[in-house]
Amino acid sequence: KMGLLGMAVHPNFSTNQQIYLAHNYRIGDNSFLKVVRYQLERDTLIQQLILVSDIKANQNHTGCRLKFGPDGKLYITTGDADQPMLAQDLKSLNGKILRVNDDGSIPIDNPFVENDTARKEIWSYGHRNPQGLDFQAGTDFLYSSEHGPTGGDEINRIYKGANYGWPIIHHSDTQEGMLAPLLEYTPSIGPSKLVFYNADAFSSLKGKMLLACLRGEKIIELAVNDKNVTEEKVLLPKVYGRIRAITVGPEGYLYISTSQYDPPEGTPGPKSDLLLRMRPAAKGESGIALNSFVNESSMTDTSTEGISNTPKKIYGQLCASCHGIDLKGTKTAQSMRDGKWKYVSDKASMVKIINGGIIKKGMPAWEGVIDQDRVDALADYIFEITDKNNN
Repeated sequence: KMGLLGMAVHPNFSTNQQIYLAHNYRIGDNSFLKVVRYQLERDTLIQQLILVSDIKANQNHTGCRLKFGPDGKLYITTGDADQPMLAQDLKSLNGKILRVNDDGSIPIDNPFVENDTARKEIWSYGHRNPQGLDFQAGTDFLYSSEHGPTGGDEINRIYKGANYGWPIIHHSDTQEGMLAPLLEYTPSIGPSKLVFYNADAFSSLKGKMLLACLRGEKIIELAVNDKNVTEEKVLLPKVYGRIRAITVGPEGYLYISTSQYDPPEGTPGPKSDLLLRMRPAAKGESGIALNSFVNESSMTDTSTEGISNTPKKIYGQLCASCHGIDLKGTKTAQSMRDGKWKYVSDKASMVKIINGGIIKKGMPAWEGVIDQDRVDALADYIFEITDKNNN
C-alpha cells in the first residue's frame, strides 16, 4: 500500500500543464510521503517542486488523495502511518486533511496559521486514513471516505479546523469537541474513492455521490443534502469484485478500476484488476440493473451483524489484522503467545481491554459493537491459545 498514491491536475492544466503527485520515498530504513508538482512537457515530467514532504509513512495508513477545491487550493489526505495518536497531534501532518496553495505555500485563512504549536498546512484532523475526497457542486462542501478499525467505515463532511476523533472515538461514538461521521457502516464496506457526478450522460446520477467499495464489492450511490443522506442505491453489486477507484470522464462516462489482489482475501481471476468504462446503454442494448433501497437501517447500523459467534472467527475478524493469526504476530507486530502482556493479567482485565480498547495504541473499544457474550468468548479464546493459560 505504498508507492504512487495520489494524482491531480491543476485547474488550469490546459494552459499550465501542471500535474501533482503524492508518493512514498525512503531515507535509510524509514519511509515518508511527499507531494510534488511537475510540468508536463510532451510525455515527460520536468521541473519538480516539492510542496509537502517528510510525512511519516508505513505499509498501512499512508494516504494519499489529492483534490483541488473550488477555491483553487490543493487538499491532501494523510494516514496515521499506524501510529494512531499522530492523528490528534497538531505538530504532525499524519492523520490529517491538509490545504495548501498550488505552489505549496500556506493559505492565510487556514485554521491553524496563528497557532505556533500546530502545522499550518492542517485543514482538519483526527483521521485514520481517508481514501476518498471530493467537493459537492452547488454547496462546495468537502466530503471524505475513511476505513474504520473493523467496521465503522465513515463518510464525513469536512469542516475547517474540525477534529474527527480518531483514535479517541470511532464508529458512531460521540465526544465533545469531536465530530461523528455523517454516515457509518458496520460491517465494513471498505470505502475507497468517492466522486460527485455532475455530468449529463447518466441523468439519474446527476448530483449524486458515488462511492467505490473494496470489501463491499460495489458502488454506492448517495443523495446528500445540506444536512444528511436522503437516499442510497447499490450499483454493480458483486459484478466486478473489489472496486478501488471511480472518476468521471469529460464525456460524462464513468471510469472505474478494480483491485482483487489486495488484501489477501481478494481472489484474483482472469479478469482481475481492470480499468473499465461505463457508458449509457445504446438503444437495443441491455443495461446493468441496479439494486436500490432508501433510508434502510443498514445505512447506519452499528449492530453485530456480520460478526461471528465463534470465538476463533471473532478473533479473526477483530484482532488478527493487528496481532496476527492466533496472536502469532505480523511483520510489524511481535508474537504475544507467551502471555507476557503489559495491560492484562487475568480474564477481568482482558475483558476490560476488549471493551475499552487502548486508545493511545490505536486499539479500538468494542463495547457496544459486540455484545458481552462475545467479549467473554473472545477473552477465553485468547487465554486458551497462549502460554498464560498454563501459568
